[in-house]
Amino acid sequence: MLKLTRKVLSLVLIASIALSMAVIVSPDTKISAASKTPDNGWYNLRAMNNYLNIDASGGAELRDNSTSGNQALYVENKGNGQITLKMPDGRYLGIADTISNGVRVKAVNSPYLWYVFSENNNDIYSLRPHTNLKMVLNASGQKNVDGTHIVLWTYEDMDAPNHAEFRFISASAIPSKSTFVVNDKPMSVTAAYSINNTNYLQLRAIAAMLNGTEAQFDIGWDGQYAVIIPGKPYSGSVTETKLQTTMNIRKSTTKFKLNDEIFSFDDAKLIDGDTNYIQLREFAQKLSGTASQFDVYWDGDAGKVVIQPGVAYTGYAPGTGPKSPSADKIDMALIPAGTYITGGRYVNREITISQSFYMGIYPVTQEQFQAVMGYNPSLFQGTGKVSSTDANGVTTIYNRTPAAGENPNKRPVDRVNWYEAIAFCNKLSIKEGLTPAYSIEGVTDPDKWGKIPTEKFGSSEVWDSAEIVQGSTGYRLPTEAQWEYACRAGTTTAYNTGKMMTNDTGWYSGNGNSQTHEVGKKTPNAFGLYDMHGNVWEWCWDWYCGDLPTYAQTDPIGPKGPWITTGRTRVQRGGSFAESGDACASDVHWHLWPEDNRQPDRGFRVVRPDPASMVHTDKPVVQGMQWIPDGTLGKNKVEGFYMGTYEVTQDQYYKVMRLNPSEFKNGIHITKGEYYGSRPVDNVSWYNAIKFCNLLSIQEGLSPAYSIKGSTDPSKWGVVPTKKDENWEAVEIVPGSNGYRLPTELQWEYACRAGTTTKYNSGRDVISLDKQDGLYSTKAGNIAWYADSSKHADGVQKTHEVGLLAPNAFGLYDMHGNVGEWCWSNPTEKGYRIYRGGSFISPADQVTSSVRFSAEPSSGKRYIGFRIVLPYSDALKNKSDGPFVAAKDPTKMLKDGWYALKIVNKNVSFNSSGVLIVDNKDDSQIFYIENLGNNRITIKTKDGKYVGISDDIKAGTHVKKVNSPYKWYITFDSGGIRPATNTDYVAVVAEGNHYSANGSSWDDGSRIALTKRVLPDAENPEFANAKFNFTPHQHLRNERID
Repeated sequence: MLKLTRKVLSLVLIASIALSMAVIVSPDTKISAASKTPDNGWYNLRAMNNYLNIDASGGAELRDNSTSGNQALYVENKGNGQITLKMPDGRYLGIADTISNGVRVKAVNSPYLWYVFSENNNDIYSLRPHTNLKMVLNASGQKNVDGTHIVLWTYEDMDAPNHAEFRFISASAIPSKSTFVVNDKPMSVTAAYSINNTNYLQLRAIAAMLNGTEAQFDIGWDGQYAVIIPGKPYSGSVTETKLQTTMNIRKSTTKFKLNDEIFSFDDAKLIDGDTNYIQLREFAQKLSGTASQFDVYWDGDAGKVVIQPGVAYTGYAPGTGPKSPSADKIDMALIPAGTYITGGRYVNREITISQSFYMGIYPVTQEQFQAVMGYNPSLFQGTGKVSSTDANGVTTIYNRTPAAGENPNKRPVDRVNWYEAIAFCNKLSIKEGLTPAYSIEGVTDPDKWGKIPTEKFGSSEVWDSAEIVQGSTGYRLPTEAQWEYACRAGTTTAYNTGKMMTNDTGWYSGNGNSQTHEVGKKTPNAFGLYDMHGNVWEWCWDWYCGDLPTYAQTDPIGPKGPWITTGRTRVQRGGSFAESGDACASDVHWHLWPEDNRQPDRGFRVVRPDPASMVHTDKPVVQGMQWIPDGTLGKNKVEGFYMGTYEVTQDQYYKVMRLNPSEFKNGIHITKGEYYGSRPVDNVSWYNAIKFCNLLSIQEGLSPAYSIKGSTDPSKWGVVPTKKDENWEAVEIVPGSNGYRLPTELQWEYACRAGTTTKYNSGRDVISLDKQDGLYSTKAGNIAWYADSSKHADGVQKTHEVGLLAPNAFGLYDMHGNVGEWCWSNPTEKGYRIYRGGSFISPADQVTSSVRFSAEPSSGKRYIGFRIVLPYSDALKNKSDGPFVAAKDPTKMLKDGWYALKIVNKNVSFNSSGVLIVDNKDDSQIFYIENLGNNRITIKTKDGKYVGISDDIKAGTHVKKVNSPYKWYITFDSGGIRPATNTDYVAVVAEGNHYSANGSSWDDGSRIALTKRVLPDAENPEFANAKFNFTPHQHLRNERID
């Protein structure tokens, strides 16, 4: 047997240990050797659009500058997915300290092995110390600002996040091997380099190659600029250069002059000296539209660069480029139903889009907007530089001149506000014969909405009240959920092209050149949609909230009103040409005031429903309600009826009752991301619920359902009792009435079950929740806010905004839990009334479809609310206004026609300045009233002008004669008129030096102006000097002026 000497034994042991260490990895770390590693060569490493550099102390950091001048690293493959990264000075990128979270990556003196992993076998890699694959190289704090340290951090999943992934960009220029073809003739080009598979040609070489063709040009030097002279034969020669692989690459700062325009090429290089090399595509873009224009594209089948002189630049072979958007028609793609997981940047939750829909392939273009709206608000039209100042007073210089080869009319419309976007949708719908999607105060014709609000004149409460017309087929803005789902197109990465924003992903600050670009020039996603990342921000329908809900949702539409802390802003998505790549990611959630029309990077795209996904019924659509078809429950037959999609909310209740009894009001225990006004009204008695039903019926012109002592007018019922009351207990349903009412128990359970026989209308007998950090979080199929789930996020049992969880098969939300719902029922033995559904404090087994509860009808509970039903009737066929629109009694509404107006029992007229004044001597003034519905009117004069406001709405502003229609909100019971955009102010006789001595009457000449005053009610009657009297004028009553 051989005996090993001590020396040989030591060598064997050392070799064995080394071999063992090379394969030691954590048993918990899953490894698959990288199927692709960078080739040996020099590279720059880029993460989140910034480049890795070595600072003076030897530490690795990110720097926001071009590839040129950055720290080049030489990759040497060592096999098994391992590489070393060597610097030009002989040092290596490595770790000098103990491996731990936060340790900085540095320049080290000895070779250091990194394990590299490429998820998609592209040029993007994560790097890990070969001795500890649980640690990954990443940007400290996930930031990409100058000086960000590159450190190690624990991240076991081999699919690293984007702040831990580096793109390996070749730092070498090698002689190009491409074949160039001009007019079908191969050309010999000696002065051409290839960097990252992109050709850079010496400018003189391009001139020589195109000489004698339609694209010929000459170049010269005027002592300051390199001058390009289109159409002139080339008079020079190519600089003799011996091409060789080199790392001597610098960004060119040479200024060029073309047709008196001074500029620099964004990607020009100085290679191996001071000779300019230009990217051929960038040069073709610049010359497009000149006498020397040419197109260039890669013919992959032939393996050649093809140049077509005399043709505008497209970058595509003939017939293969992207389809150009129509001039006046929206090109759309069908987006199938499905689910997606929101990114981890804000929340991580599952969102379900339950119905397919169509989405515009491109953002709306300038010519499309012009064709529909009759004007183009865009900053980016015309040519030259222009400055724009935003709402914060920041001025930015933009380049209006279209990029070479781009059609300016097909740039996205910009400087368009949210109000303009919804007006566009309805106008386009009307133009194409579709049912308009948006209604403002029951009106769907944008021409009757009044002047579109802008930043100059401020927001509009009226326009903010826009709602979606249920069952409409027309164009609309996407919901935020629809937008992100369509953008992602099945991807889970930060962008629909991968984990990093690249030049192909979209237009952003890295390639946008301070301007918008023709749509459709970048890579489409899997749904065929262009420009989802960058170019312009895109408006969505949703109100904005800073914190999105953290639970799974189906078809979310955001808060149902302005959020309590961020005000009345609307959501925008997608980023723009002016933003960093990070701001253009799929999950970035941003916002802007809806009236803001200053921003040159704000646009929109539209969606419309897929008719195949819509529920079709022969019954009229009633806004805010679902048609519940005929059927049976057990042995009981149920006739069809309408039921509220949601429980009556606090906002809806207040509009009708002018009070809010809820315990959970004004944001008390509000869950982040929810709108407090859309929580269900709570603490409401059964008596108050039936009063609400009759008041709403009267307001909408329906016959009230309930009668007390022969009267259907709640104002005659007296004060709502807080104790059991014999008169209120004797309430009866009026036979044949068609107004709102509480559901019977049979109706409620039939509607709740929606055909199911299980405990819950989800088709299951259990509700399943996840428990995280001691709290419950809802799953995608959850349909109830009950004792466990209602504590979501903060551990407090509370109500939640209606409509956030999954609906049942009839489209009804929150039938299980949230608040119990009063029903129309006979009194129990104790004289109580029934409520159904359970509430936010009920355990799971007490929010089932069959559970019943009872309570004192005169007292409210914080866990009881209600929803309403409506019988089918012929009156609904012509019903244009939806429920919950607080209109006044129609019997008191003015009809269109001519009227004489009086205030304080005196006539009104105009003084020489056009101000409305008291003028009892002039009885010749008559006015045409047009009733717009929902308490809105216009007041027109005989000369075609209008009574209105031309200045800011504030105390003391005069009421004047104005040129355009002006909407007034009229309190019919009291005769007050208020600006429809701000009903906090009322027109009064209260200004000037014409008061009577005792102040109780007003003399001729007294001016009519605005003053601040809450809307009238029983406790706050209208001012006596604010009451207008409208007397029909017999002679012109049926005449109308246009």
